[in-house]
Formats: sequence, structure tokens, C-alpha cells
Amino acid sequence: MIVKVISLNLWYGGKLFEDILTFLRREDADILLLQEVYSETNHRLPKNYRSIEILNQELNYMSYDFAPAMLDKLPEGKVESGNAVFSKFPITSSHATFFNEPYRVREALDPKEFPTTPRNLQHVTLDLGSKELNVFNFQGVWDLDGDNFSPQRQHMSDVIIAAVKNRSM
Repeated sequence: MIVKVISLNLWYGGKLFEDILTFLRREDADILLLQEVYSETNHRLPKNYRSIEILNQELNYMSYDFAPAMLDKLPEGKVESGNAVFSKFPITSSHATFFNEPYRVREALDPKEFPTTPRNLQHVTLDLGSKELNVFNFQGVWDLDGDNFSPQRQHMSDVIIAAVKNRSM
């Protein structure tokens, strides 16, 4: 079986939402791994803050899982942000493990927050009929020096290795 997977950072929930939707429709992946996804449902807010709702309405996926990492404090209000997996296969289980900071409110536009922004490893199990597929999705811990292998990045690597170790397709 061939499974098509796309991993995409939506950039603040989808700053380029119409282009993102065009791309995702054209590519028609079986599994989407998305980062910087917003889960707000207030219809007065722009589409990018309602990315879960819009993607669920506009695309043809059987199931999705949202793993919130933080509550972003933005000029428009507070909006939950995290990772999402959309799948044409049933999701039978899901779990999220934080790398560094626990879930919290974050000043989203403050660069001083970037090194300590909560990040998590989203793990979903998909039912492909004859077998299960373990899928992992994350947005990594970073700082303002892209080459810095900080203790936070080392810990993130250790968490990922422990999570995927001894897991079969």
C-alpha cells in the first residue's frame, strides 16, 4: 500500500489560507501532519485562527486529531495553537508529549518567548485495515541561533527517540 503524507507548517494557522487549501486539494494526501494550527471557532475571527474548523469543512478527511501546545495571546484575543493530524484512515489512538514547557499562555508575537514556547510530540495510531500505522508530528524546539544544539533541543531529541523506538509501521 502506498500512503501519501504531507507535513506543513500553516504559519500562524494559515496566513496564506487560500493558497494552502489549493495546494492541499491538489495534492490530495492520505495523511496531513500540520503545525501552527489554531482551533478557535469564533466566526468573527479570520480563517487562520479557525484552521481546524476550515480544514475539516473544506477537505475530505475521515478523522483528525488536535494536540494543543499553548494558548496564544494575540491582538485578536487568545487562541489555542498546536499540531494536527488529518487522516483518510481512522485514528484509533492519540497522545501528546511535551518537550520542554508545559501547556501555557504565550505572548505569540514576542521573540523573547520563542526559545521557551511549549512544543509537543503528537502521536496518533491509524487503522489501515490490515495493519496499524504509528504517525508522529511535531514542531521543534528552537531559539534565535539555528545552529545551537541547546539542552532543550537535546531533550527534544531524546523524547522523539524514546517515542519511536521499537515502534513498527
